[in-house]
Amino acid sequence: MPLAVVSAVVLIALPTLFSTPGDKRTVIVAVPGHVTIALVVLHVVAAVAAAWAAWHAAAAALVSVLAVVTVALELPRWRWLLSRRWASGGRLSDQSRSSGGSTAAALMISRPRICPDSP
Repeated sequence: MPLAVVSAVVLIALPTLFSTPGDKRTVIVAVPGHVTIALVVLHVVAAVAAAWAAWHAAAAALVSVLAVVTVALELPRWRWLLSRRWASGGRLSDQSRSSGGSTAAALMISRPRICPDSP
């Protein structure tokens, strides 16, 4: 039971609560891009470690390969997250904002689109 609670907190609650402005539509607690990246890395590491601890080696190896693919596909997003300048006080600095409009709107326009149909 305690492992289930920890899993729910790590996999669901943390990414829901903490996010980088412009990366998600709804931001509850704004954090710099490196925190969002750390949460993704935590998920990937937890998945690989749990697979090797609980499953047959072939299944764990498949999870490991998928983890590497996930990291490779996340790299453009991570570059974008790291390109945002974070000012003290939990907001993006003026250097990261475009002129006019909201910060979130400016970030959504400048964010690289991985899928052509994504907003």
